[in-house]
Amino acid sequence: MLQGRQYGILKMGGLNASGATHNDIVIAETSIWQATIELSSEGWTLRHGQFVVTEGQSGWFTPQNTIYLNGEEVKSYEAKKLSLGDIITIGNTTLKVVPMKEGDEVILI
Repeated sequence: MLQGRQYGILKMGGLNASGATHNDIVIAETSIWQATIELSSEGWTLRHGQFVVTEGQSGWFTPQNTIYLNGEEVKSYEAKKLSLGDIITIGNTTLKVVPMKEGDEVILI
């Protein structure tokens, strides 16, 4: 979480074939590049997929697995604004947006 708070980006996804990950939040049953939470001018937003740089190529990767925000599917290339109390569902994993303590930025539990 510290990296996300410092740089304004949190990456969520699974592990690669060797069991390694570059994600801040690991969700084993999902794609390695499942989702991104970004700090934008509108606040924290949830996006389906991640910007990936691999073997000299780069671009936005959107996996086939579905992400839900408060029960509604987050479509490819769509950014959804996050608010306190929001529920993110990825596979069998559910995350809730809550404050770390009163007055703090949001955190996922």
